Amino acid sequence: MSIVGRLNKQPAEREDCNLDFAAEWLDGGDRLFEVELKAITCETDPEDTSLTVDEPIEFSASTAKVWVNGGTSGNAYKVEVLAMSETGRIAEAEIKVKVKEI
Repeated sequence: MSIVGRLNKQPAEREDCNLDFAAEWLDGGDRLFEVELKAITCETDPEDTSLTVDEPIEFSASTAKVWVNGGTSGNAYKVEVLAMSETGRIAEAEIKVKVKEI
């Protein structure tokens, strides 16, 4: 999978992004077994670690809800999530997050 989510937020906001794995990845009766955070990278300032994700990541049979907090105004981030299915599939999904104080 590739970029499956985009968020624009202010630094103080807590926003969620829903990832739907059913359409492009899960086949037939396959279901999500586990979803975990792989990495958070600030693409504009590699030293910035102010963006966080609530763990554990909430998920159902085919979707995951990723809660994103914080960040520094003017910076862009990539949140990488790993999803594992009951039949052994593993997918990596990315969420692009832009933070800007308005």
